[in-house]
This record gives sequence, structure tokens and C-alpha cells, in this order.
Amino acid sequence: MVGHHGWSNNLVQLLTLKGIYFLSDQEGYVTGSNGTLLKTSDGGNLWVTIQTDTYTSLNDITFIGRDKGYIACENGMILSFNPQLLPSCTTTSLATNVNIGPSAICNSAISGNWNNLTTWSCDHVPLTCDQVIINPGHVITIDQSVQVQSVEIQQNGHLTIQEGNIKISNE
Repeated sequence: MVGHHGWSNNLVQLLTLKGIYFLSDQEGYVTGSNGTLLKTSDGGNLWVTIQTDTYTSLNDITFIGRDKGYIACENGMILSFNPQLLPSCTTTSLATNVNIGPSAICNSAISGNWNNLTTWSCDHVPLTCDQVIINPGHVITIDQSVQVQSVEIQQNGHLTIQEGNIKISNE
């Protein structure tokens, strides 16, 4: 059965779950409080957490096709993502209406803060699945924890961590 249908919550009862959508009998998604996004690939027996980079309540989820999902957030923000990319890229975007593509290469365009869109040439702040290149002469400053697939700092490029940390997943 595709779409919304009944299910039982086998998760620890610390989350408020709000929305559910199944793309097939096996593949389903659940949204909830504190940025909760869960995925099942076995009809609901096992659920895995998908990092969303937000603590906003995710109120509902829907899909317009196999490659386009939308999540309605408590604060009016709408997240969009491609569920077909989740096995290797397990994050949605903190930004509104950003489609996540395959692992992007994000080159620094200018010196600046990691979380500033104008710092990057890839049209988004680097995501978990992205490869980051800090170009020569650019100074990139991190002031909160981030995660990416890889980081290359070219000659005379600098990465300054003021707060938080950087996790390199190398997936």
C-alpha cells in the first residue's frame, strides 16, 4: 500500500512522531519532534535515523515521486530531498527548498564562515555527502559542528575551528 497507512511504533518512546509516508510496502518515512526523520526499508521492522541538521518539529512528509520528498516543518519551513540518495547521503538540508543531489564538490568561492552560502561555489552550505575543497588563500571559519565526506585544504588555504568540530565521514 503506497501513501499513508497504519503502523506501530517500536521506537523508544522519547519522540513524538507526527507524519508517515510509505513509497512502497517496504520503504517508508516518519517525521517527528526535534528534527526526527526515520526511514524503514523492511516494512517497518527496523527504522534508521536520518540526520536533518535541524531541531525543528517535522510535522508531515509527502512525496511527488520516487525522487522528490517534502517535509513540512513547525516554523513554516519546507525541506525537500531525494530519498534515492539517502543510502550514501543521509541528510536533508537546513536551508529552505534545497534539493540534495549526489555528492557535490563544494569549492570555497571566498574566505568566510562555513555556514554562509556565499562562501561556497556549490549553491549550498556543504552537506554530509559533499566533498569540500578550500582553495588557495581562502580562510574558512567553523563556529559549530559540521560533517562532510571529505576536506581538501589546498596550498595556503586555511580552516579555522572556533567552536564545534568537523566530522569527516568518508562514505
